[in-house]
Amino acid sequence: MNTRASIIIIEDEKNICNFIETVLTPQNYQVTCAYTGTDGLKLINTHKPDVVLLDLGLPDMDGLEIIQEVRTYSSVPIIVISARTMERSKVAALDMGADDYLTKPFGTAELLARIRTALRHSQRAANENSKYEVGGLLIDFERRLVKVNDQDVHLTQIEYKLVSLLAHNAGRVLTYETIISKIWGPFADSDNQILRVNMAHIRRKLEENPAEPKYIFTEIGVGYRMSGQSRDAQTVRTTANRRQQDCFMVWKLSTQDQISRAQSIIQNGMELISTFTQTKMLITKQNGIHMDVTEMERFVLSTLMVSC
Repeated sequence: MNTRASIIIIEDEKNICNFIETVLTPQNYQVTCAYTGTDGLKLINTHKPDVVLLDLGLPDMDGLEIIQEVRTYSSVPIIVISARTMERSKVAALDMGADDYLTKPFGTAELLARIRTALRHSQRAANENSKYEVGGLLIDFERRLVKVNDQDVHLTQIEYKLVSLLAHNAGRVLTYETIISKIWGPFADSDNQILRVNMAHIRRKLEENPAEPKYIFTEIGVGYRMSGQSRDAQTVRTTANRRQQDCFMVWKLSTQDQISRAQSIIQNGMELISTFTQTKMLITKQNGIHMDVTEMERFVLSTLMVSC
């Protein structure tokens, strides 16, 4: 049985919130309303919704602040529903991390379509990134489970966020500033000492030899990088082999084509020389004019006679 998708509405106008709830509930959505930004942030943290519908004009804070705060720890789809129609407001919200923007008033059919689209994109991303596995390390994002060589690894909340962030960006170098902003928020102290301490703890828990890491690498003076190799190495090798075979076939076809062209050029050249030679011999016979036959012409004639 499929679980009901949960939606949090952060909207200070209760009549609008109640109207949206009456639209969504019959569609099998589980709806919770918050009338202030503070309450909305609390609900997002505790309920872990599938979609957030957010008004920008809230009594205690601007909706842009909520987007910025949520994006430090969650990728939940955020659809802005606002009376602000100016382009710069839409651009600001989308740049902050909102997934979509609906201008009031809006139709219920459009709202439902935007929600379905947001859920599809979220589900696709979850399916593509539900697990990370390399060597003996397994991270199951859906179950928030970390194992090394089939043994459970107990991480603190911050440690798990760090490992999860690096794993979702496996193979990429994340700078100290990026990691601090994502984990501790954009206004956190830029001093990376707390990051280094947490990474040291993580390595002691994940790595067989922290001095020679296999999973998390330090890019000195820049940041950290999680190993980009996945458990699908066999698939990668198979794909590489197929590409090699494809390249060989292209080369083979190209070579055959070149040989065919060369044979055609040689054949045409031999025919021209043969015609010219035969013409010279005919002139010599009919008019008694002596015209020497070159060695090349003799070779062409003899080759043609053999091939016949």
